[in-house]
Amino acid sequence: MHPRLLHEILHNNVGKQSLLHASLQQEFLIYIAELLVDHPELFKGILIIRVGSMIHVLQSVISQEEAPLETLPPHLLSKKIRHLLTCSKDFSKDVSWQEHRLINGTLGRVPDDFSSRVWLILQHQNIRFSCHNCYLVSGDILNTKVSEPYFAMKIERFLNCFSPHRRHFVIELFHVLSATLVRNPEVNLVEDFPVLEFINRSEVNINESLEAVSKKFIDCLIKFEFVKLANIENCIVS
Repeated sequence: MHPRLLHEILHNNVGKQSLLHASLQQEFLIYIAELLVDHPELFKGILIIRVGSMIHVLQSVISQEEAPLETLPPHLLSKKIRHLLTCSKDFSKDVSWQEHRLINGTLGRVPDDFSSRVWLILQHQNIRFSCHNCYLVSGDILNTKVSEPYFAMKIERFLNCFSPHRRHFVIELFHVLSATLVRNPEVNLVEDFPVLEFINRSEVNINESLEAVSKKFIDCLIKFEFVKLANIENCIVS
């Protein structure tokens, strides 16, 4: 993209609300470009880089008690962006489960094998996952391959229907469902699976560990009959 066109996009969209914010996004783009060249591994699992979302998560989660991002010198801003991408890759004791889910949900990061897990579930039976007017159905895998960008984008569009922390709960739910089907291939899920309703019914808490959330998902699958066979107690994800 030509620099002049990029400048016009930023200032015609972001700049109408705040010239300062438009300048901040320009700085972010520069530092992100540098990291993409020098450390592409930091962006693994992120299909779409959302600059505005990165700014939001830095302001609301990482830098709550520090100086505003707009006032930071370039070297500190670059350091914060790299720290954000580094700490979001794997769960660390340096951040809470709440922060981990909010950061990764906002960045749009998914685990390395996530597409394969979703593919396994959709291939197992005829099923439709839904959230409001968003759907992920078994027909999405017809005439395509798990490695194709088209399939990854279908998943991304579905995940975008959820708020950041619920988005991460959806990722954890698919992890549980795929583990369930691998260990218990005789299990069938309900054909129409309302994902947001399921998450609400499971009463998961944003600051609970992955193991605790996994157990609640398993309990919810059985209690509310989202599965047609309930012998799945050994699918807790650690």
